[in-house]
Amino acid sequence: MSAQTLRDRLAGGRPLFMSWSMLPGTLGAELLAQQPWDACVIDMQHGLIGYQEARDMAATVMALDKPTVVRVPVGAHGLMGRVLDIGVEGLIAPMVNTGEDARALAAATKYPPVGERSWGAYRAIGSAGLGQEDYLAAANGLAVSFAMIETRTALDNLDEIAATPGIDGLFVGPNDLTISLTGGTSLDAMGTPEVREAISLIAAKASENGLVAGIYCGTPDFALTHAELGYSFLAVGTDRGFLAEGAANALARLGRG
Repeated sequence: MSAQTLRDRLAGGRPLFMSWSMLPGTLGAELLAQQPWDACVIDMQHGLIGYQEARDMAATVMALDKPTVVRVPVGAHGLMGRVLDIGVEGLIAPMVNTGEDARALAAATKYPPVGERSWGAYRAIGSAGLGQEDYLAAANGLAVSFAMIETRTALDNLDEIAATPGIDGLFVGPNDLTISLTGGTSLDAMGTPEVREAISLIAAKASENGLVAGIYCGTPDFALTHAELGYSFLAVGTDRGFLAEGAANALARLGRG
C-alpha cells in the first residue's frame, strides 16, 4: 500500500488525476505509474484485462508506491472481493442503477457489520503491513468503493444510492450517461444540457452525502472543467489513447499524418 493512501490524498482538498489502463501487461502499467499521476486505474470492464493480468499490473503499480484502483465488470460481485484481496485502494463498479445495486456493492466490498465480504485478503494484509486483526479492524476504511452513475434509472434512484452505507463515492460514466439521457443519439456530454445538469447534480449529491465525486474524462480539458464542478477523482484518457496520440504526432511530424 502506498505511503499516503488514496483516502489520504482524496481528503487533501485538491483534485486527483488518474491514468486509465485498458491494455494488458505490466510494462504499460509501470510506464504510467512512473509518471506523476495521483493514482492508476486498471479497467477490467471495457479493457482487455483479465484477473491474472490485473493482479500482476496492480502489484507492479503498488510496488512504485502509487495508489491502484480497479474497475470490475458489471455485476461482478464475486470478483470484487478477489480484487480487494490483491490490496488495491479503490474499486469502481459500473451500472449501479438502484439502491439494491448499491447495497450489493457494499455487501461485496465491506466486512461485517457493513457488508458481507469474505475473508481471505492475505496479499492485501501483507501490502498494508498489518496483522490480521488490525487489517480486519481497518479494512472497511482502506479501499474506496465507487458506484458508477451512468443511466437515467441511476439518476432517478440517486438519493437512495448515495445514502447507502458502505458506498464511498459516486463515479460518472459520461459516455453511457449521455447515451442513456439522449436515447442513444449522442456521445457529446458537454454539448447536451440535460447531461451537464445531471453531472452537476451527481457532484452535489456526492457532497451532500460525504462521498467522493469521480468522473471519467476523455481529455485534460474535460478533467479541468469538471474539477471546477467539485469532482476530485478524475481519470484522464487511456493508455490506448496515449499510444495512438503519440504515434499520430510522430507520423504528422514525419509528414505522414
